Amino acid sequence: MRRLNAIIKLLQIDDPNPNEYNKIDEFKYGLGTVRRVEQMYDLLGIHFLEIPQSVEGHLCSFVQGGVMHNFLVPNLRKDGMGIDWTGIKYEFEDPKADKETKEAKKVQKAKAKNLQAKEQLQESIIREIADRLKVMGDPDKTVAELESVVKRVRNGESLVKIQKEYAEKFANPMKQVSRSKIQFTVANLEGVLGKTGTFVVETRPDWAPIGVQRFHKLTDSGYWSEVRFFRVIKNFIAQFGIHGDPKLSKRFRESKPLQDDPVKASNKRGTVTFAISGPNTRTTQLFINFKDNKFLDKQGFSPIGEVVDGMDVVDAIFSGYGEEPGQGKIQNRGNEYLKKEFPKLSYIESAKVI
Repeated sequence: MRRLNAIIKLLQIDDPNPNEYNKIDEFKYGLGTVRRVEQMYDLLGIHFLEIPQSVEGHLCSFVQGGVMHNFLVPNLRKDGMGIDWTGIKYEFEDPKADKETKEAKKVQKAKAKNLQAKEQLQESIIREIADRLKVMGDPDKTVAELESVVKRVRNGESLVKIQKEYAEKFANPMKQVSRSKIQFTVANLEGVLGKTGTFVVETRPDWAPIGVQRFHKLTDSGYWSEVRFFRVIKNFIAQFGIHGDPKLSKRFRESKPLQDDPVKASNKRGTVTFAISGPNTRTTQLFINFKDNKFLDKQGFSPIGEVVDGMDVVDAIFSGYGEEPGQGKIQNRGNEYLKKEFPKLSYIESAKVI
C-alpha cells in the first residue's frame, strides 16, 4: 500500500521505506480494508486486463503530473490521512461490459454510416431524376412524378430498380412518345376580326423526341389557347408560344430548359421548330417555316413536326406588325399588352389531338 500511495504521490517520493507494507498504513492513509490489488484498481478506475497483474504495469501513467494524479491531489485530506472520497464521484466498471459497450457503439456507428450513405444515394438519384424530368416535362407533371418517386423510395422500393427504370426511360425517350396529329384553330387571319381557319401539325418523335414530348404536354394542358403569333416575318417564319398569362409564362420560362435534340430533319417549308437562343435553351416558343430555311439547320434548330394540312391557313397568319411586339413586354403584361397595342395579331383559339 505504501508503494501504491507513493506512485500516485500520496506519500512523499523520498519516503525512506516506500516498499514496506504495514497493516497500520491501511488506516493511517485512509484506505480502509481494501486488500486485494484488483479492488484497489477498480477503486481508482483502473481496469486489470493484463496478465500477470503488476502495480507498475497499471499505474505507470498515473505518476506525478498524470491524469489520475491531477485528479486526486485536490482531494487529499488536509490532515494527511489519504484521500477524501466524499467529494469524488466514481463508479465501478465491468471491463467485459465496457468491451461490449464499445462493440455496440462500433456497430451503431457502422449502421449510421450506412444509413447516411443510403440517404445520400437517395438524394442523388432523386436529384438526377428531377433534373431530367424538368428537361422533358412541364412543371406541374414534374412535381407529381417526383412525389411518386419519393413515395416509392420511402416505401422501401429498390433504389437500383428505380434508377434503372428512369435510366431506360431517359435513354429511350421515343418509347414514351408516339406520333400525333394536332389541329389548331386560328382566329384573326389576315388581321380580320372573325376570320378563322385550321391547320394540322403532325409531330415527329423520330426527329426530336424531347421536343415532341414537351409539345404534346403543352397541348394536353391547354397551353395554346389565346396564344398570339407575335413575330411574323413574310417569307420567313411565324413565331408563337409566349402565353397570354404572364404568371404561366414566367413559370415555364424559369423552369429548366429542354436539352437539345440533334438536328435530324431540315427546316423546310411547313416544319414546326422550337426557338432557341443558344444550346439547350428551348422552353415554349416555336415557329412555323414559311419557306425552306435550311441555314437554320446548322444553327441547331431541330424541327419537331410539320404542317400536313392547312398550310394556306398558316400563310394567312397576319404579318403586318413584323417584329414590333416586344417579347419582354409580352412576358410581363401578356395579352393585355398585345390586345391593346397589336389588335390584329392572329391567335390560336384552340388546339386538340385528332
